[in-house]
Amino acid sequence: MAGASGERPASNWDWSDYDAAFTEEADGAIAALQDTGGDGLATKQLLERYHASPLAHTILAQWYFARADQQKPTNHLRRAAWMAPRCLHIAFALALVLIEMGSFDEADMVCAHSLLVPDLTDPVHKFISPKEQVDAIITSKAPEYRLGRGAIWAF
Repeated sequence: MAGASGERPASNWDWSDYDAAFTEEADGAIAALQDTGGDGLATKQLLERYHASPLAHTILAQWYFARADQQKPTNHLRRAAWMAPRCLHIAFALALVLIEMGSFDEADMVCAHSLLVPDLTDPVHKFISPKEQVDAIITSKAPEYRLGRGAIWAF
């Protein structure tokens, strides 16, 4: 997206503002989530390079969560939620981890708070899916995928 002469560099904040290097590394980290025997190096390297990206924190949190490590994903998702307070996708992921930990009251507070935030962002921009799939959702005219911006979507 960004990077042409005169344009500001991409923030790599999420799938709405990225560069080719981030896309390649994020797609590799997402693919690493499927490797149950892997060491998560791709997910950790993504966060090392893009430590200011809530999407990178969310991807690494997913890797830890898939390995039944509950504290590390909680820390990364709290950081991501702090960085992207208008993202329902991250708030939902944090609430899910908190529920798994038995922290029901805190999960309830996370959900309640996230629903009160004005001007929510489109949650697809922080989905943990390869960029190609995210693009397909964004460009889809199917109502079950794209009912509009402002975090209104169907399940």
